[in-house]
Amino acid sequence: MGGPKGSFSRFHPTDVCAQPVVGAQREETTLTIREDLQCLVAELGDEQATEALDYIRWLASGGDTLTDYELVAMHQGEREIADGEYVRLEELGQTLGA
Repeated sequence: MGGPKGSFSRFHPTDVCAQPVVGAQREETTLTIREDLQCLVAELGDEQATEALDYIRWLASGGDTLTDYELVAMHQGEREIADGEYVRLEELGQTLGA
């Protein structure tokens, strides 16, 4: 991760967040990506901020990784789908009597 540890602890959103959010889009500014992220986080409610924090921690940890076995199984599944070897959910439901 870039930047020194704790570099965000001195940040106050009103220092750099000049542009208000318009609908779901923020007008283009000269903010850095990190400043823009901080501004957006400052606008979140507690529940949304908790979800964002969980996601950012997940990203920082490298996200999920697959084992060699899982990668082989995934590629095999992709090949089977490309070869037309699959059953649609509706067909499976009919077969199982659901």
